[in-house]
Amino acid sequence: MNIFWVDDDIKSFSRPYYEELVEGHHRVKAFEEPDSALAHFKTYHAEFSCAIIDLMLPTGRTFTAEDTELGTRTGKFLINELLKINPKLPMIILSVVGDRGIINWARKKEITYLIKHNTHPNALLLEVNKLEQGVQMR
Repeated sequence: MNIFWVDDDIKSFSRPYYEELVEGHHRVKAFEEPDSALAHFKTYHAEFSCAIIDLMLPTGRTFTAEDTELGTRTGKFLINELLKINPKLPMIILSVVGDRGIINWARKKEITYLIKHNTHPNALLLEVNKLEQGVQMR
């Protein structure tokens, strides 16, 4: 499975999750900020089987601090843009944000929501494997 991942902590806090996916034989294309991630996705979206998005990402040219509540919701705006490009792309939110409103929004969009401090890296691998099985069954 080719995974599109946007997380500004991919080299630190999220590293164990990344390593678990790679060890599970998944290919991961990771980005630390949404501008380059979105530009890449626009061109190569057909290559990805799922996306993993953090909610708290830096703002930039595409998403302003005012739009994203000082960056605490940048991932939500990025997800909306990704789904405009590929509405059937399975998504996982992996974030420290446990806001009930965002969790409800994700459920309505059928996005898996994992809170980092409650999620072992192997649990993320299991969720990705479930998504992969669903994609293969389509």
